[in-house]
Amino acid sequence: MLNRENKQIMMLTESEESRKRKNRLIIVVTLLAVLGALALFWLIRARKEDSGWREINAKGNSEPDCSSYFTFWYQVQPSEGGRDFNAVQIAYTKAVRRAYKIFDTARDHEGIQGLWAVNANPGAVLTVEPELYQAFALMEEYGGRFLYLAPVYAVYNELFFSRDDGYAKEWDPYYSSQTAEYFADLMPYLGSPEHIRLELLGENRVCLRISEEYRRFARENEISVFLDFYWMQDAFLLDLVGESILATGYRRGYIVSREGWVFCLDDSEESYALIVSHRQGDLVRDAAQMRYRGPSRIITLKNYTEENDPLDYYYIYEDGRFATAYIDPADGYYKSSLNDLLLYSHRASCGRLLLEGIQMMLSGPQDEQGQSRLESEGIWPVYFRGDSLVSGGDAEFLLP
Repeated sequence: MLNRENKQIMMLTESEESRKRKNRLIIVVTLLAVLGALALFWLIRARKEDSGWREINAKGNSEPDCSSYFTFWYQVQPSEGGRDFNAVQIAYTKAVRRAYKIFDTARDHEGIQGLWAVNANPGAVLTVEPELYQAFALMEEYGGRFLYLAPVYAVYNELFFSRDDGYAKEWDPYYSSQTAEYFADLMPYLGSPEHIRLELLGENRVCLRISEEYRRFARENEISVFLDFYWMQDAFLLDLVGESILATGYRRGYIVSREGWVFCLDDSEESYALIVSHRQGDLVRDAAQMRYRGPSRIITLKNYTEENDPLDYYYIYEDGRFATAYIDPADGYYKSSLNDLLLYSHRASCGRLLLEGIQMMLSGPQDEQGQSRLESEGIWPVYFRGDSLVSGGDAEFLLP
């Protein structure tokens, strides 16, 4: 059992070389972050003033929501006299409230059969919300056991939000023998359908099956959450919110998550752009500009953190080594075969793009057969092979 209290933390002495290396990385990343933020500010301001672009915020009240996870920009049409703004705001407010309640693992929400209810009622057949059932079905389609890694995510949450290297290494299985032993005991349960599985019974009905052996282990190790999307949930939240807006019939806008993932609703000829970053060694640079049109979903993944990242599902050690959120469900260890990856599609959901991307981050780019499958599904991965940008589809990539 991992003891979360009264841990003896060793403070490591930072070498001059590691200090300089980290400082070089921070200076480069900070400069890029500042320049990127300024460019984004002026782009948004110009759009807002000249083209009717307005930020949509959820209407506030006491109900919890996930609106802080997203930024939603919509191009108001003068001919609508504000009716489109009001309709979109109402739909957005309802969607972010519903999405939050469905995927919340911390507490129950009246009128919602969400992720909390499934965790709290193993062995019971429940009729869950359709959006959650769809997310479960997609996770099952990809065959990974990511959904069952909730106890592993709890460990990594401590690592990613560590205050220093000494504390981080207490939770890192690459450094801590205690964590490695815990994973060795835990992973046979998480990897086995005999010990834990979610049965999808059709018509939004599910049943979480947990063996007596795993229940006993869970009690001994204070495990109370068995299913969790963890950092991956934002892709499914983004799909839910975006599809809810599309259902209103209003499409002149785009939603950006806190990770920079994009759900573009716009079916006009409006051109959009985003910056593609790339890390080589200690250097993170703006490597290309992506230009695209039409309804699009875009997911970006990277094995490093940046100074302006709103999320900290990473940890950078003083020697420059990164701990990331790309966790192998076979052993619970974090791994990455690529420094950065972008996937986009006009058809596939953000959730599907994310699951494809995680597999590539863990195992590397697809082979020729895998690439053909992705293209047939309208999914286009973008990554660097050496100094060369590998891309496809109808988006345009402008190199410096």
